[in-house]
Amino acid sequence: MIHNRAVVSIEAPQDKEIATLGVELNQTYLAFGDAGRLGAARQAAQDANAAALTPASGAVVQRSVAKASANYRNAAWDLVDAAKEQNFEITR
Repeated sequence: MIHNRAVVSIEAPQDKEIATLGVELNQTYLAFGDAGRLGAARQAAQDANAAALTPASGAVVQRSVAKASANYRNAAWDLVDAAKEQNFEITR
């Protein structure tokens, strides 16, 4: 088993648009409370980490696709995801 092989990523014509949509997706999060400030900061840091890698790595596109999936949930700090929870109750 070889676990340290580089993954080959082939750039596709739509990659630039997917990356742009990933940045725009960040504008849809509604961070709330202390957890919101920390969660949004962590998300921005991980986006920056992906952006710092070479475009050929495909990291920005992969991260954008992951954030757009139903598996990417931030109910602890994003009001939109929190509202989807069964026990959600908005209080002041």
